[in-house]
Amino acid sequence: MTIQTQLDLLKENENIFNTLIKLKNIPKAPQIENPFEIFSAINYEKQIKNVLLQNIQTYQQFKETLNNLKRIR
Repeated sequence: MTIQTQLDLLKENENIFNTLIKLKNIPKAPQIENPFEIFSAINYEKQIKNVLLQNIQTYQQFKETLNNLKRIR
């Protein structure tokens, strides 16, 4: 398969690049109005860390893909 054919196939699937760079949104922080809701705050902190980790991984994959494309060029 030639490089031009590969590029043509990629153009047909441009949304692939959108999924490579789409970052996760941070969920809305919970309102703490009584002492028992502290558990939702702890859970929220875990969610934030998870979103951050996923966004870092997405960024790393994007950088790797971009570098690979630059090498092909």
